[in-house]
Amino acid sequence: MRTAIFMLAVCNTATAAPAEVPSAALQALSASAQASGLRLEFADYRSSVAPDCVLKEVALSTPIFASGRITLKVAGITPIKHCEGTASVQVRAFAPVAVSMRALNAGDSLDGAVELIEQEVARNKHPLREIPSGMTAVHPVRAGVVVDASDVRQERPQLGTSIQVVIRSGGLSIEQTGRVASCDRDQVCAQLPTGKRVAGRMVSGHLEVMLQ
Repeated sequence: MRTAIFMLAVCNTATAAPAEVPSAALQALSASAQASGLRLEFADYRSSVAPDCVLKEVALSTPIFASGRITLKVAGITPIKHCEGTASVQVRAFAPVAVSMRALNAGDSLDGAVELIEQEVARNKHPLREIPSGMTAVHPVRAGVVVDASDVRQERPQLGTSIQVVIRSGGLSIEQTGRVASCDRDQVCAQLPTGKRVAGRMVSGHLEVMLQ
């Protein structure tokens, strides 16, 4: 059985899908891709609902940040009854990320040494999606590799200045504006409008906080 594979460019209207992938699923995938700035390739759509179920509602279990199998909650109607269940689709996610144009030593500036090139975004990786000035390598980086957030360091922001904070927990992410607070040497901390203090690392100009 031949598996149909197709591509979805987030800047364009979604193209027609193979019959086994409902348009409602395409719309949900497209919305998540646009929110994450990704281009998607996907295949192997599977569903637990009957083939004659016309989907009316589709929700992703988690936003799409990287390649992997995505689970969908689906609901609709057949000619005689309501239908609901789950579906899944294999996704490959692509985005412009920083790639080293030459080998870097620890302490080398990234200015002029990296370029944004479209690459696949793997799970549990945090490739740089932007290249703010002032970033330096924290350890040697080979030429021609994707530069991860853990490979670089950015100048610490000044205490009391405004900073964009992205808090991630599982597949959810929340953005807030906080103020830089005092912190341990190896972290950056911010105080949120609620008064809560969070700690994380600088990623592409914002503070990224991972909650367990």
